[in-house]
Amino acid sequence: MQLLSLGLKRPVAAAMHWDIVSDGGEAKEALRRLKGKAYARVQSERTGDVALGDDDEQRLARPGGAYCGAALVAMVQPQAFVFHELGEQPDGTEKIWICGIRDGLPVPGFDEICEESQARSAYTEFVSVNQNARIIGTLPEAQLTLEDLLKTIAPKEARKALLSATGLQLGKALAMLLIPAIAGGLWFAYMQMERERERKQLAWEDMLRQKAATEAQRKRMAELRADFEAQVAAKRAELAAQRDPALDTSQWVEFIATQVPVSYRGWQPLRANCKASACTVYWRPTQNALPIDGRNLPGKRASWAANEVSTTFAAEANPRESRVRVDEDFRFRLMSFGVLAGGQSLVVANTEPAPVRVVPSPELKELQPVVVGVTGSFKATFMNLVALREFVQRIRPYAVEIDSLEAVAFAPNVGAPSWTVEGRYVVRD
Repeated sequence: MQLLSLGLKRPVAAAMHWDIVSDGGEAKEALRRLKGKAYARVQSERTGDVALGDDDEQRLARPGGAYCGAALVAMVQPQAFVFHELGEQPDGTEKIWICGIRDGLPVPGFDEICEESQARSAYTEFVSVNQNARIIGTLPEAQLTLEDLLKTIAPKEARKALLSATGLQLGKALAMLLIPAIAGGLWFAYMQMERERERKQLAWEDMLRQKAATEAQRKRMAELRADFEAQVAAKRAELAAQRDPALDTSQWVEFIATQVPVSYRGWQPLRANCKASACTVYWRPTQNALPIDGRNLPGKRASWAANEVSTTFAAEANPRESRVRVDEDFRFRLMSFGVLAGGQSLVVANTEPAPVRVVPSPELKELQPVVVGVTGSFKATFMNLVALREFVQRIRPYAVEIDSLEAVAFAPNVGAPSWTVEGRYVVRD
């Protein structure tokens, strides 16, 4: 225990040892322990339980010579946590008085004078399971200071928080607690004691579960929020710069022309689909092809059947760079580019330009979807490579990105060839 000078007529006793008693047996034991010592008594109006506190054998105060700090706080705030800086102590350290009040009673183990790191740890632990506690003291989030709280207590009321001596007051409390036991008999008292112990144990376990659940939920919410912010940043970066459509197209066409053989042991490439990171080639057997040879086709086998095999080839994604964003009517310009590129080309705007939204997890109820830009999509098909190259050169200056290229019947004697690109354009704000 330590006596603090807080502007009252008498010092205030802090860091007391507390026990919670609720029946005659516990009160009787507490009476024996407090014999000859000054003590504090606080009773909960809600539960009827009694907290008994003493100076843990230090005997620093005589009866009536000091106020009990926890009792003073409990008079004003039945749910509270005190974090009061005491300044530099004689040993050169900075100390904090912490005191936790729940249901109008001091919580054992939460009336201490300690260093700041221990005090903040105790604060986090207490408020995580007592979220209605009012914060008092010198923390930035405190609703009022300890001095302001003490000013609200009339001197006559404050006298109820004076330390007492073992005697009449505790005897009265003990008698009140013993009346139900005497009236109901010793067996009733014993059963009450057992139930109370079980209640305390369950309450403690529930507090630990609530603390663990609260901390897990807080951590999960932080992770979800960070993930959402990362998604927003990534999508914004994606719309802020695009890959060069001409460079992508040339790279994919060169791959198909140089890396995909027109025939492999009777297997012929039917079509190829290229995206930023990979190209997939689909093969079919001719009349003289052996199904077993489908296992050894160039590339990494993705699927294998008697009549079709697909293999994939890694592709290196090209860098992104900023380009001129377009207006909402750009889809008509795309169609015009298709006409200028070649009479046999067909350009279709798949959708009207629409906002691109990043939607948070449903658990983040306080967050709304974020609009990071507006895009439109298109699809263009060409019967020859000359028209395709002309088209991509015309769209190159604008914020247009080609997401995929599909080449059909590029090998001899497998049908009418065609080259189809799909992509999107970014509308300016």
